[in-house]
Amino acid sequence: MMWNTDLVEMAGIMGKLGAGDERRDEAVEAVLSKQGENGRWKQENQFSGRFITTVETDGRESRWVTLNVVRAFRSLME
Repeated sequence: MMWNTDLVEMAGIMGKLGAGDERRDEAVEAVLSKQGENGRWKQENQFSGRFITTVETDGRESRWVTLNVVRAFRSLME
């Protein structure tokens, strides 16, 4: 059994749980620090070798990472 998570997912979970403390704020700041000049985020890591195909390339802007960040931040604002 294995589970892998990241700051974006954790920020979204904290938002859904209504958790609001300095740890959440630190996670948000860490995610925001990685935002590109055009407002998007890059693919940093992926489950290499676990999928049949590569969806996006590490180091390039990612619409999926950006979408997940927007979803996580939205849950923090609700």
